[in-house]
This record gives sequence, structure tokens and C-alpha cells, in this order.
Amino acid sequence: MPFEVIETPDALAEVMELRTSVVYELLLSIRTLLKPARWHEAWAERARSSISPELLEELTYLYHNFSEGGLYFELPVDYADHGDVRGFFRYMRNLSDADFMFYLLGRVISREDMPELLAQPNAADLLRETIISFNKIYDWYTHNLDMIVGNIPAFKARLLKAWERYWDTFLSNELGTLEACWNIGLQEKGLIMQREGGKALYEKITGSDKLPQQVPADMVYTSITFIPVCLLPSRVYKFFGYGNVTLLFDPQYTEDRRQAVKHAKEEALSALKALDDETRLKILRLIVQHGNRMHGKNIAEHLNISASAVSRHLALLKEGGLIVEEPQKNLIAYRFNKETLSQLTDKLLDYLYG
Repeated sequence: MPFEVIETPDALAEVMELRTSVVYELLLSIRTLLKPARWHEAWAERARSSISPELLEELTYLYHNFSEGGLYFELPVDYADHGDVRGFFRYMRNLSDADFMFYLLGRVISREDMPELLAQPNAADLLRETIISFNKIYDWYTHNLDMIVGNIPAFKARLLKAWERYWDTFLSNELGTLEACWNIGLQEKGLIMQREGGKALYEKITGSDKLPQQVPADMVYTSITFIPVCLLPSRVYKFFGYGNVTLLFDPQYTEDRRQAVKHAKEEALSALKALDDETRLKILRLIVQHGNRMHGKNIAEHLNISASAVSRHLALLKEGGLIVEEPQKNLIAYRFNKETLSQLTDKLLDYLYG
């Protein structure tokens, strides 16, 4: 699988790397399969039709009952060869119960403390209390924790069996398409780092100029890993700890696409601003009902308002893309631009999901 270390004088870039991961594609694509974002609906439908109803039911149980699969995101973080899925399955099987739980619970509880906690009769309660005392916002790790702690080997075996079946019956056949998608992300992000530096790349992907506070607090960052994941449920996932930040990003959400979404957002805001006035709605209604026969003077007479007020309202409607000027002899008439309203929802959703 592609692996690239970018050489740049940027200090932050010295600890950055871009690489691919079939393993993360496997783990995250199941979440997308079960709860697809708008841009993955067609893929999800095809994937569901390619696997058995029994497997779909099993994946649904393993993800919906455990934070939509969020518990599994850090399981591969220390696995070496992310291009070898079979090797990852072997790696998982060889993890001790304590190490499995260490990764499953986001590495919040240390490796040293985990065996002692698991040995207690009320292990699930102790794990829950420890996590919440560390940070209350991490309580989602504890959902249905008793179902796992009651028999850790059985849960791990069940999870691996489902992953292997999904890999064998469907995802392994998608590698060609996925590799082409990954390369888009590697090339684009690599060029950004070369041109603008590591700090700029981090800001563009995360929307923040600050690294998260490290866990444990006394550690320093030694690596920041960017991984393109084509079937990511959201645009970016970030997790961190023990000197590393791992960023999973959607390689199809390019800078051009990001700028297009930003522009669409501005267009949507302009249209909404134009619609946020009863007088302008009345003007728009006149234009819709009378075709292109309405001009400023006619509108002023119909609504009994001044020509200057009409002019200001028309300017805002035009700026919002809701009307188009149509010169007619010595007058300017107006036509309703229906496409602006019909595209408004998509523009807003693109921004919200982006």
C-alpha cells in the first residue's frame, strides 16, 4: 500500500506522515454501511445487497449497540502493517484481554491499571467509574460495557468473525476502487504540505490551529498520521494519545470541493437573507405570478410602497439569486430563478455535513 513521508522545512511536518489503511477502511465502512451519509447512500445500498441478511444483522448488533462502532476506532492504532488485513485479524486474536480493553476503551485507562480492574468482580462498574472520573465526556465508552466485560474472549471472537465475513464476501473486492480514491487524497494533501507546510495541512483538515492536549498530559507529540478513508461516515475523524494524533480524512473532500461548499454556503445565506422579509416575499410572489411582466414601477404600485424601497428589495433578491433581470425596451423586468430555491437544501446539507 502507498506510504509517503513528506520532506519539508516546516517543523510540524517533521512528525507528519501520510499513509493508507485498509484496516480503517474496513472498520469505518461498516458504520457507513449501516448509517450512510448522503454521499454514500448508493454505495451502502450496493454493499447491503452483497452480504447476507444474517451478516447484516450481526454487524448491526455489533455497531449499533456499541457507540455505532466508535469503540473499535483505536484497536488498530498500534498495528504495524495496515495493508495486511489478515495480519490485523491475527494481531487482534493475539491481544490479551487487558490489551484488547485498553484499545477498546480509547486508551483512557492505562495498560498497567487495566489487568487489576478486570480482575475485580465488579469490573464493568470500576471501568465505568474510572473513565467518567477521567473525563465525563468519555462516558460513551461505557455504553453496554457489561455485555463485553462478562466474556471478553467471546466478544472479541464474535467481532472478528463478523469482520472476516464482511472482508471476504464484499470489501476485499473493492480494493481497486479504494486505492484510486486514496491516491487522490495522498497527492492533494502531500502537495499542500509541500507548498504550505504541516501547520497549514493540519488546519485545513481539522479546522483548528491547535493540537489536542496530549494523553497522558506529560507526553510530547512524536507523530501525526493522516490516513485517507474513502468510506468515512463523516469528513474527518481524530483521535490521539501516547504521542500520536491520528486523522482519518475523506480524500474525496478536496480543497476544490471544500471551496465549492464554502461558496454554496455563502449563496445559501444570501438567499435566506433575501427571503427573510415579508415585503420581499410579496415582491417575489408578484414576479412568480406575473411571469416576466413585472418591473419596479408595477411592483411599487401593487404594494403601495416607494420606488426606492422596491429598488432596495429587488437588489437583495437579485443578490440572493432569486430573481434575474430581463431588459425589455426601456424597462427592466424580473424573472423568478426557481433553481436557487430548489438547490438551497442541497447547499445547506453539503455545508452541514462538510
